[in-house]
Amino acid sequence: MIRQLITIAVPLLAPVGLYLIYAWHTRRKRETAEDDPFSWREIPWIWLLVFSTALLAATMVATTFIGRTSTDAVYEAPRFEKGKRIPGRFVK
Repeated sequence: MIRQLITIAVPLLAPVGLYLIYAWHTRRKRETAEDDPFSWREIPWIWLLVFSTALLAATMVATTFIGRTSTDAVYEAPRFEKGKRIPGRFVK
C-alpha cells in the first residue's frame, strides 16, 4: 500500500502541491485580494496534469530499473536463526 502511495499518488500530487504552496506564498507576500491571478479558475490544470503524468511515467520507468535482480536468483524467505530475524533476500 505504501509503495503504491509513493509511486503513484506522490508523483501525481507533488506538482499540484508545489504550485499551491507557491500560490499561497505569493498571495501572502502581496497581501492584496484584488486582481488575484492565483484564483482557482486561473490555475493551469491542464499543465499540472501533464507534468504530473510525466512525473508518474518517469517514476514508474525508474522503479523498473532500480533494485532489479538477475533472472536466475532465488528468493530466500525470512527466517529466525539463533533468536535473530534474518530478512528475506534473493540469492544467486
